[in-house]
Amino acid sequence: MKHNLINKKDQMLLIDFVCTALDIDARLFSRLLDKKEIRVNTVISSQNLPLRAGDMVSVFLPQKFVERQDKPLEVVFVNEHILIFNKPQGIAVEDYQKLVQKQYPKSVLAHRLDRNTGGILVFGANVQCGEALLQAFKQHKVIKTYYARVHGRWQVNQSFRAWIFKDAKLSQSRVFDTKRVGCKEIETHFENIKEVVPIVSMGVSTHTANDNTTWIRVMPKTGRTHQIRAHLCHLQHPIVGEGKYSLQQYRQANLDFQKQGIRYQQLFAMSIKFVGLVGELEYLNDRIFEIK
Repeated sequence: MKHNLINKKDQMLLIDFVCTALDIDARLFSRLLDKKEIRVNTVISSQNLPLRAGDMVSVFLPQKFVERQDKPLEVVFVNEHILIFNKPQGIAVEDYQKLVQKQYPKSVLAHRLDRNTGGILVFGANVQCGEALLQAFKQHKVIKTYYARVHGRWQVNQSFRAWIFKDAKLSQSRVFDTKRVGCKEIETHFENIKEVVPIVSMGVSTHTANDNTTWIRVMPKTGRTHQIRAHLCHLQHPIVGEGKYSLQQYRQANLDFQKQGIRYQQLFAMSIKFVGLVGELEYLNDRIFEIK
């Protein structure tokens, strides 16, 4: 699939621009570069060069990395103010936004999900509501709950604090136990899921009895780039199917899961609850919108 992207910043490295715009990692970028799948202003690029504002970058992403986009939108909740959908895995939010805007031309994206994360994605039904919802996410007026399948047996129900550093050159974040220069504090709450989870409705197996994995509930208290994925890897429980934030000891297990048909990281945004909204969106406070 061909992606045409316009750069808006001078001196931004090609790798930073492509990895951020398409939510891919540095390894995939390097493969695309080697296979001459990246063009800058129609010219094949073989180097990671700085871009100029206005440069057009064309990326030919192999079909296996692109989820089919002819499926109907899966609506979680829609009214005159807010649109909530269940985004499938394998599609970037920019591409999903185009699908939404075909049916809802005035819709405005309120937040982001990684390409390979499925689940709740929120839009404003118009510009005014979109801006209000965007600010709600920035001001942490949204309680988000994710389900993740992680390697190893998760035993505790508690919150963990740490420090995260975003490496823009590698399009990757690193987590530390103590504060370091350039780091931002993060907090994530984790719980073992003992009940039968509704994620089966998304076509994902929840069977973990005979393998060394655990389904857990994740509630990020802060919202940093790749926070959940990087934090779980730091805690020695990387997400099943994860490529960027994983550990060598689980490499073979991930390959085995791929053979079983697990193509993407097992991370899903399952529900959201708004708190502290004012004005015409105040009625949304304390309502839980979830995938069932």
